[in-house]
This record gives sequence, C-alpha cells and structure tokens, in this order.
Amino acid sequence: MNNLKIREFDTIGEKQNSLLNHLIYVNHQRIAAYELAGEKLGGKNEMLRDLFYRMAKDSRVFRQELGRAVIQNQGEIASLFIEKNLQPDFSAFQGQRSQVPLLAFCKNFERNTLLHYDEAILKNELMDTPLRNLILAQREKIHRYLQIVENFLIAQKEKEKEKVLA
Repeated sequence: MNNLKIREFDTIGEKQNSLLNHLIYVNHQRIAAYELAGEKLGGKNEMLRDLFYRMAKDSRVFRQELGRAVIQNQGEIASLFIEKNLQPDFSAFQGQRSQVPLLAFCKNFERNTLLHYDEAILKNELMDTPLRNLILAQREKIHRYLQIVENFLIAQKEKEKEKVLA
C-alpha cells in the first residue's frame, strides 16, 4: 500500500515536471523571439524595442522560477535548445516601413503563450498552491504584455492610416 502512494506521488511529480519543463521551453522560445524582434527593430522604435527586451528579460526570470520548481520537485530540467525551424522567422518584416506585421505576429505569439499557460492552469490538480500561484502570476504578466502589444498595434495602425489620409 505504501509503495502505491509513493508511486502515485512519483507519477504526479513526473507530470508536474513535464508541465513545468513545457513552460520552460515556451519561455525559452519567447526569449529568442523577443530578442530577435528587438534586433530587427533596431533604432526604428526604441520604446517598442525596449518593451521586447523587457519581455525577454521577464521570460528569463520565469524560466528560472519554473526551473527552481522542477528542482524542488526533485526533477530534472529538460535540456533546452531551439531548432532553427522553430525560431520565429522575421525575414518577412525586414525592410518594411510598417511595424504592423511585426506587432501582429507578436500579438499572436503572446496569445499562443497564454494558451500554454491556460493549459497548465487547467491541469491544476497536479499543482500545489505556491506552484499554481507562480504560474498564475506569470500568466498575468504575459497577459499585460499582450495588452501593451495590442495597444502598440492599434496606435501603429492609426498612425499609418493618418499618413495615408494626409
């Protein structure tokens, strides 16, 4: 009977670690995407570039927090690498005067990130309260970034619309 409880805990622990490693990977992708987006912007829009770098920096913190949770759960952090075909392709945005396509891409990227967090939250029976709170706090911050990107996108569309009408 005791072995069954230990085995059940190990299974739950393994599920938690798998879930956490998935979120670590999502944040790893997010870091790569926003650092690259910031580089592509260059000096065109310093405020937006700084936002992208701040988003990447926060994802580094998220990744570290999630990694600590895996280690506390006596698990191993999966080795991380991003294959070239999984990195966002920003070549379509190079040379464009409009920032709308880049912002639309980032908006969709953040929405997709939120879907991964929502999936993790739905599996909350696998999480204790501190872990759940950590994931909810990270999700909330990503959601705020999504709202900021959406506001940038709306403002950029209006700005470009005014230029066309002028």
